[in-house]
Amino acid sequence: MTEFERGEFRRVEQILEDADNSIRFLEHPVIAALILTTFSFIEADFGWRFPYIVVMPNHVHCLACRQNTAEASLEQALGALKKHTALAGNRILGRHGRFWVDENFDYWCRTAERVMRVREYIRCNPVKAGLVKHWREWKWLRIEEDGESA
Repeated sequence: MTEFERGEFRRVEQILEDADNSIRFLEHPVIAALILTTFSFIEADFGWRFPYIVVMPNHVHCLACRQNTAEASLEQALGALKKHTALAGNRILGRHGRFWVDENFDYWCRTAERVMRVREYIRCNPVKAGLVKHWREWKWLRIEEDGESA
């Protein structure tokens, strides 16, 4: 990883750490399940695969893979996911207003080694946050290894 890449990754991490952690819409079990399910619809409708996803209490990490059938940008696919889950999430919570931040923090993995690091980062995010002792204990995680969910 280059120094620029390390700096960008640290910048995004700092933004997430500085975020208002009191807003934890995604820790609601119905909303977390909704987000994971919506990723499946986005895959089917937009031609992107998301083999690694973790829904944290106040944000989501995912690894996105563009398929040959993709007719939409990643921004469009995630925009559709955010729109659907914001409407449903606000309805579930009985509230109105902003649900997601506008910005997506994407990072292009250009090597197999980098993909492995991002997978590990996603997998271990609930452990790093002190939510569980082992990543397999976190319910709101979708990990596909060789085409199978773990």
